Formats: sequence, C-alpha cells, structure tokens
Amino acid sequence: MIKSMVQRIQHGNKKRADEMKIYQELRNFKDTKESYVAPEPHPDWYPRERRSKRDTDWERSMQHKLNIWIGDLEKLKGEQIGRKSKVRRLKAELVHVRKNICYLNKKLENVDSKILKAYKSAKELGDQNKALVS
Repeated sequence: MIKSMVQRIQHGNKKRADEMKIYQELRNFKDTKESYVAPEPHPDWYPRERRSKRDTDWERSMQHKLNIWIGDLEKLKGEQIGRKSKVRRLKAELVHVRKNICYLNKKLENVDSKILKAYKSAKELGDQNKALVS
C-alpha cells in the first residue's frame, strides 16, 4: 500500500487534493497498523529451581483444592443428569395423566347426559302416570 502511494507521488500527481488524499491514507494506515507489544514477565515464569518451598507448597494445596472442586462438580453433574431424566419421566407421566383426565371427563359427560335423559324419562313417566291416575 505504501509503495503504491510512493509511486503515485513520484509519477507526477502534483494536484494538492491528490497529495492530501495520499497524506490522509498514510496517516490512517499508521493509526490502524498493529504494533507488537512484548508481554511483561510474570513472577511465576521463573524456573523451578528459583521457586521457594512455600510457593510449591501453596501450588500443591491449590491443586488439591482444585481437584476436590472438580470432584464435587463431577458429582453435581451426575446428580443433574439424574434429575433431568427424572423430569423427563415425570413429564411423560404428566402427559399420560392429562390424557386420562380428558378421557374420564368425556365419560363423565356421557354419564351426566344419560342421567339427565333418565331423569327426563322418569319425569315424563311420572307425568303420564299422574295423567292416567287422574
């Protein structure tokens, strides 16, 4: 990109507007180019020989704590899997119970309609019986 800009300047682009465009492009390029920043040295990056016993003991204790936490996490994951399977089973059972409720509601409606028919028939028979008796 810079080479093409230099070539345009050398080959007679003498217009002020062109020169300003090239200057702006160079400026934008310099502002946007990435620069390498070396990482700062970390105190734990020293060789093992230079680390104190206290540091290694602390590291071991932290590693032990991490192992305990990882074990607890694994146990919780297992429990969560068990709970998820139980939820799936209970949801399937709920669907089955809802279907049974719908079926029983339909049967109840049928029985209610039959009872109403029976009461109407009984009333009509009672009315006919009164009419015959009187």
